[in-house]
Amino acid sequence: MGGCQSSILGEPDPDPYETILIIHQKICFGNQNPTLSLLETCQQDYQKIDI
Repeated sequence: MGGCQSSILGEPDPDPYETILIIHQKICFGNQNPTLSLLETCQQDYQKIDI
C-alpha cells in the first residue's frame, strides 16, 4: 500500500482524502490507467476516513 501511494503522491504517508483525490485526478484528467492496486489503495484509504 505505502509503496503505491508513495510513487503516486511522492509522500510516505499522505492524508487519505488527498490520496483518493489525487488518484481520481490522475485517472480522469491525467494519463494514469485504473488498476487493481489503485482500487485497493482507494478502498483502504476510504476506510481510514472518519465519517
